[in-house]
Amino acid sequence: MWVYKRIPSREAVVEIVNYAEEEIEPTIYNFVRRFLPPSLTTTDVEVNKEFSYYLDILKKDDKFMKVVDKVYEEMHKSFEKSYEILKSI
Repeated sequence: MWVYKRIPSREAVVEIVNYAEEEIEPTIYNFVRRFLPPSLTTTDVEVNKEFSYYLDILKKDDKFMKVVDKVYEEMHKSFEKSYEILKSI
């Protein structure tokens, strides 16, 4: 018995990756946007210590920070353009 498994073309894989990227970017944007230090909302030392720990991990993750920079640039520019169009109407 022969089993046939189609291997996707490079173009199909690139399309899948691009689609995933478009879906993930708003999630990252919203995650970072809501990422306020607990010190602004609580005086609990343990909560602030845990937040600082995870914040340091994220800040040291070059791959994550590159994506954050890219998302910020793209979404910010897109927002500014859309905002200007809305204000000019």
